[in-house]
Amino acid sequence: MSEALKISQIGLSLPGCTYEFASWTSDLAKGVGDISTALEASIVAFEIVPSFEDYANVEELAGEIWSEVKQDLLQVLREPKNWYHDYAKVDIFLHEGLIDEAIEAVRKDSYYRSESVHRVMEAAISSRPDWVIDNAQTRAAEIMNSGKADRYHEAVKWLKKVKVGYFQLGQQAEWSAYHLELEQEHGRKRKLMELFKQLNKP
Repeated sequence: MSEALKISQIGLSLPGCTYEFASWTSDLAKGVGDISTALEASIVAFEIVPSFEDYANVEELAGEIWSEVKQDLLQVLREPKNWYHDYAKVDIFLHEGLIDEAIEAVRKDSYYRSESVHRVMEAAISSRPDWVIDNAQTRAAEIMNSGKADRYHEAVKWLKKVKVGYFQLGQQAEWSAYHLELEQEHGRKRKLMELFKQLNKP
């Protein structure tokens, strides 16, 4: 083992270890064929700044012990302190088919055009259509009720998710009734009504 790698390995366990240092140590260890140290450093990097890229890197390095290591990484994502890494949570939970945990990851995401929420809805539509309907209805209503015409197209995107959810449940009649109710409530909003035509397409 090179002197630089020995020193770097010690640094991994010291307070204040940064993502950049852990990532650099992993690359250094990998370069000299020390897979064990590379794995250790990659795990530390993931714990500091979770990302799908580092998750995949750890999987590659872990080899036969991946199933065990994976559970540790997923637990890192579940820790409340990592709420600000929700994008990584969505990537990884969806990759692992953990739909309920992906839903939880976007629970507080209130951005009116959140791509993360759209992605989770697309993955959840077959198993959690009720959640998709409720969540998308709320988001669409907030936009339509605000009267912000420049955001109406985003409301329609959410309503398309509502429609798919109803159809997934075999509740086409309920969708038609809801659609009609919206047209009656917002009928004077000409731009919105024009965009509503998209909802009539298969």
